[in-house]
Amino acid sequence: MPFCLRGLSASAALLAMLLAPPLAAAKQIGFARQVDKGTVEYSYSFNDAEGRLQRLTFRLPEAAVTRGHREYRPIDSPEVATSLKRRVEQSLDEFVRPLGGTITVNVERKKGSLSVHYEVKLPPNRATASVEAEVERRAETATSETYAAFYNVRDASGVEVRPDFARIVPRAMADLKPIADAIAAQTTDERQRIALALAFVQSIPYAVPDRRTQGGFVMPAAFFDLNRGDCDVKSAALAAILMTLLPNRSIVMVLPPEHALLAIDIPSAGDEAKIVVNGRSYVLLEPTGPALWPIGRVAEETGRKMTGTTSETVVLPRLPADEAQAAPRKK
Repeated sequence: MPFCLRGLSASAALLAMLLAPPLAAAKQIGFARQVDKGTVEYSYSFNDAEGRLQRLTFRLPEAAVTRGHREYRPIDSPEVATSLKRRVEQSLDEFVRPLGGTITVNVERKKGSLSVHYEVKLPPNRATASVEAEVERRAETATSETYAAFYNVRDASGVEVRPDFARIVPRAMADLKPIADAIAAQTTDERQRIALALAFVQSIPYAVPDRRTQGGFVMPAAFFDLNRGDCDVKSAALAAILMTLLPNRSIVMVLPPEHALLAIDIPSAGDEAKIVVNGRSYVLLEPTGPALWPIGRVAEETGRKMTGTTSETVVLPRLPADEAQAAPRKK
């Protein structure tokens, strides 16, 4: 199976990692897309883990799909670099100018990273330790705000930058509600809903979003429009669907090195793979595909990554509807 490249490290206690062969390989049978009166209609057909043919048809707001293609940008993109330079210049200038100082700011772009360099010139009697500390604080704040404007955030180590799943997933819930409704119409059983949503996402073709045009990640609505995605894209999309389907369940993004998957706090059925986060037990879900790993089963490579290292975990919040759908932060 293809294995996606995404990863960070922090903490999550692995309770059980019981590996078994997947039931089958996910297979998308059909995909169709049609724009109609401000919505985009999608028709999917695919085989589930039992080999049964499943069909899902739903409409997403065209505005949400368009927004999904545009909102996220990687930190090494020209848009982020331009925004970062402007924010740092503005913040530092409004502080040092009244002190008789001047600033010079340069931003260096490299593949997968962005660094800001600044020089502050102050009169000798103004160049104090407290002033220097305030300059550093302002530069750091401007950097974090720039990342947030494009839905990025530093990981738990504070070193790497990744998509901000804690904002991306809740924001996508309303956009993807038609998908959750289509799945809910198939069955009222909680586990069957999870299994159907999981197989649906697993069946969508695996592909890493183009780094130059899409930044290696796309928002959930854009994922369904493109009909392809990798591990973190699929995990974010599935999380948004499940949070709508199962409003009383807690869902966690699990980020072992070079991968992403989900965990959900449903009761374990037998010997399913689980983790403990903040004292609560969660059953693992492996959305990447194409293998149709059932609830509580993960790929062998995922098991090795999770047992050999610690994994960053993100407990996904449920934001109020108005906040989740608010306009993105100023860029």
